[in-house]
Amino acid sequence: MPLPQNTFYKISFSFFILPIYCILFSASCNSANKTDKAGKDNLIIFELPAPVPVPAAEAQRIKINCRLWYDSVLKIKGFNGGIIVAKDGNIVFEQYRGTGHLPKPLLPWLF
Repeated sequence: MPLPQNTFYKISFSFFILPIYCILFSASCNSANKTDKAGKDNLIIFELPAPVPVPAAEAQRIKINCRLWYDSVLKIKGFNGGIIVAKDGNIVFEQYRGTGHLPKPLLPWLF
């Protein structure tokens, strides 16, 4: 019994696509014998400038504004992470929030 015309098209198309996928997959694999271009010889070291003292009034103003922003925007939405705000190399606001303190029964999908 002969195959319908569209079946032949599907078979020939799959035989054509399969080698292309194999070639693309093998070309994208990483080889272990290649040299590492980002080795120790190419290490770039950035030297940061020394911190400049921030006036106490300005540091306090930044801290208050950051606290207001954090409490009104991120805390309400259940932010999970950390925030560090620095001015001239000095940390003026630092806040962390996460779920590491929750007991195991509240996170059953993790255990």
